[in-house]
Amino acid sequence: MSNYRFIAICLWIVIFQCVGLAPHAAAVEIHADSTVRVLKSASELDYPPFALVRPDRSADGFSVELLRAVARTMGVPVEINVGPWPEIKQKLARGDLDLLPLVSYSRQRDEVFDFSVPYLRMHGTIFVRKGETAIRSEADLKGKEVIVMRGDTAHEYVLRKKLSDKLVLTDNFSDAMIMLSEGKHDAVVIQQLVGLQLIKKLGITNLSDVAPYHGESLKPIGKPLEDFEQKFCIAVHEGDHDLLALLNEGLSIVFADGTYDKLYAKWFGPILPRPPVPLREILKSVLLVLVPVVFLLAAIGFFYMKREVANKTRSLKQEVLERAAAVHKLRESQTHLESVFRAAPTGIGVTVERRIREANSRLCEMVGYAKSELIDQSARILYPDDEEFKRVGSEKYSQIRRNGTGTVETRWQHKDGRILDILLSSTPFDLDDLSKGVTFTALDITHRKRAEELLQLTQFAIDHAFEAIFWHGPDARLIYVNDAACNSLGYDRDELLSMTVHDIDPEFPPEAWPAHWEELQRRGSFLIESKHRRKDGRAIPVEIRVNYIKYDGQEYNQSFVRDITSRKKVEEERLNLERQIQQAQKLESLGMLAGGIAHDFNNILMTILGNADIALQDMSHYSPVRDNIREIEVAARRAAELSRQMLAYSGKGKFVIEPIKINELVVEMGHMLEVTISKKAVLKFNYADNLPEFDGDATQIRQVIMNLIMNASEAIGDRSGVVAISTGAMHCDRQYLHTTNIASQVGLEQQLPEGVYIYFEVADTGCGMTGETQEKLFDPFFTTKFTGRGLGMAAVLGIVRGHNGTIKIYSELGKGTTIKVLFPATAVKGDQPDRKMECRTTKTPDICGSGTVLIADDEASVCAVGKLMLERIGFKVLTAADGAEAVEVFRQHTDEIVCVLLDLTMPRLNGEQVFSELRRINPQVSVILSSGYNEYDATQRFSGKGLAGFIQKPYNSATLTAKIKHVMLMGIAESDCPSDNDSGGR
Repeated sequence: MSNYRFIAICLWIVIFQCVGLAPHAAAVEIHADSTVRVLKSASELDYPPFALVRPDRSADGFSVELLRAVARTMGVPVEINVGPWPEIKQKLARGDLDLLPLVSYSRQRDEVFDFSVPYLRMHGTIFVRKGETAIRSEADLKGKEVIVMRGDTAHEYVLRKKLSDKLVLTDNFSDAMIMLSEGKHDAVVIQQLVGLQLIKKLGITNLSDVAPYHGESLKPIGKPLEDFEQKFCIAVHEGDHDLLALLNEGLSIVFADGTYDKLYAKWFGPILPRPPVPLREILKSVLLVLVPVVFLLAAIGFFYMKREVANKTRSLKQEVLERAAAVHKLRESQTHLESVFRAAPTGIGVTVERRIREANSRLCEMVGYAKSELIDQSARILYPDDEEFKRVGSEKYSQIRRNGTGTVETRWQHKDGRILDILLSSTPFDLDDLSKGVTFTALDITHRKRAEELLQLTQFAIDHAFEAIFWHGPDARLIYVNDAACNSLGYDRDELLSMTVHDIDPEFPPEAWPAHWEELQRRGSFLIESKHRRKDGRAIPVEIRVNYIKYDGQEYNQSFVRDITSRKKVEEERLNLERQIQQAQKLESLGMLAGGIAHDFNNILMTILGNADIALQDMSHYSPVRDNIREIEVAARRAAELSRQMLAYSGKGKFVIEPIKINELVVEMGHMLEVTISKKAVLKFNYADNLPEFDGDATQIRQVIMNLIMNASEAIGDRSGVVAISTGAMHCDRQYLHTTNIASQVGLEQQLPEGVYIYFEVADTGCGMTGETQEKLFDPFFTTKFTGRGLGMAAVLGIVRGHNGTIKIYSELGKGTTIKVLFPATAVKGDQPDRKMECRTTKTPDICGSGTVLIADDEASVCAVGKLMLERIGFKVLTAADGAEAVEVFRQHTDEIVCVLLDLTMPRLNGEQVFSELRRINPQVSVILSSGYNEYDATQRFSGKGLAGFIQKPYNSATLTAKIKHVMLMGIAESDCPSDNDSGGR
């Protein structure tokens, strides 16, 4: 309705009253209801023009004035405070408020509140900076930074429709519009009327609505947000039907009597654009006004006197009735007030000039004083100290002067000394004269304060808990996370609270969630392992303790989440170590077996080779069986070579230790390597300069190089390819040495030292190896060919282990293999002259056949063969079958024995023990150690003890004769040199 029509209708009503067409006022009904309660309500801080705060902190705005008009119409008082929207909404839900205006209706909220009839419908829209053309509808918000007010229906709408995953939350829409105006973020989703008000209020000129505005219907013509239509109502507690009926009746009245239109014009008129009024409508409205005005002027004079008389009469009657009603109501109110004062569960009192004039029984019970002890006492008696008494007085009276009431939290002291937390509210009898006194209420909130402190402590403890804690509901949306959860995933709390379980746990997609929630309801609590995706995209393994909770009719899951990355790493390292232990034990067991077999095998071969050698010496060159004996000798030597490979595999295969220059060794083998590899393979050499030496057996190192080169050539096969051998030196730390291939570990009992290592590397462009092949690479007789070729890589590993080295393998199927063999570099030492080399032999007598030789060996066949060999060159031979017998025989023939051929392993006394006994009996005795093991391993325990020499089984007559002659000659030479008790030789 236009203003002209409104004026015209008002004038016609006045005319009808003047001419008596309106009924006379009925007698005033005296109705006094002293029990009407004060309704508690609240309003938002900043939601213009619906709700705003005046400079004196009181509530104002369209919804606030409408609520006051409804309350005034229905004759009920209402108290309206102000606060942030999420807080006052929670207060209504808890029951701290009776009603709340400006609540948008939704099905979710209808489960918590009851709603009045809608008194305003609003539509949502999108505000952008002027010139922005990329955003015209809600579909354009995908991937944009959208600003909304936290807890507002716009916030709920954006989340429900999933319009954007980049939400920016503010406490009010003023901040949102300012941020957008300053160029921050992309758009604001807001109710259109609110947006227009804020633009005008804040003086913003660079923002515009994406849809034109239709002033008559309050709807955006383009409707950029299809389903965003709000029905604003007054919300009350669910089930409070009496209050709801009262509000609906009041709204009907203010709609009918024009109050609603006046408030609408007052608050929305300055905002909404007014469409131009047609000339026809103007003329019609003018006529509507002029006609009743003329008629009114004529009627006023006619009925003036009559109305005055009637008014006076009614006035007198009304005054009499009102006085009688006032007296009755005053008496009734006093009775009710005294009843309430006595029975109130809250402490109530009256003070004048801060002296207690009245106190109810609950107040006396609260502080422990009798009423007679409080009346006419200063209120200071209730406070623990002067400072608190002064603070409360100053703050309370300041609030009263400013707002008409004062509410302060304070501390009172009970008569027995206990301190109470009190919520004190005061209202003056006369706001203009505070000296007349104030009425106060005191609520004991000690338990509530303790509960709040405990709640805060609990909240603090949860937020600072070591483990990540997540709360979510049946819809998988996160509703709470603590600091540890934010830190573990790299998100801030607001980001996480806008996400779901599906966003952070890829193992629980939406389609699997219902089954998981059902399992959670059924089991209640259980432990699972999963993976969480951090903000940086990295997935981390986690252990989750899930706990199903049902509280106040709502279902929740509380999850305690622990990052188990370190534990998984430890478990992986443990499994790796177990595999290493198993591999090392296997290698150690096989090595011991191979070494033992090789030792015993050499004793057997000793008998075969020795007898074959003696037979050949005694046999005619024309004997027909000579060739057969030769074949026996060749076969036995091949068997001896296999025995040496077994010793190499066991790590006891070093025979001649000397400084090795790896470059010279490879150059020396170059021609042989080139003719060995496939014709289609190209051999390349890469040498590093100035490499240190390392100690080793050159023959065995050659065997390793040859083996690796042949394997590389066979990996290339019939295709063209490259085999490259490189040399170099590098410093190896503990971690590098520890992470070598599992199968190439030297052994758990032996930790390779850090330092400089010499290496040679064989790389090919062949077929490469699978992980399974690499695991079995060093197993004895393992091969990828159709037929095996001996110990192969197992012997290579044994040689490397025997030299305190290690192997690293790099291989990828179809891309080739690189094997790097590392040996510890030899430390540089000063030259130490060999004193024995300074002695010159002065005589070299022929020792053939002179003296007696003792052979000590537990193998009878070895003793027999050795005896035959020595007797053939003129020695007298004594034999002993074990260590104790050898010592006894030597003791009996000490003067005639010139040399002892001593086995290393014998029963009763071993070789080392026998050697010690022989040296004790005769320190000058010449002892040649004999063993199936190699010289390096067999003679380590004899270093520096004067061992004359070493001979490895199996040996023939020529080898034994040469060794005996060498030892005898050295003995003669040493007898002519200065004695040195500490020197010894092998």
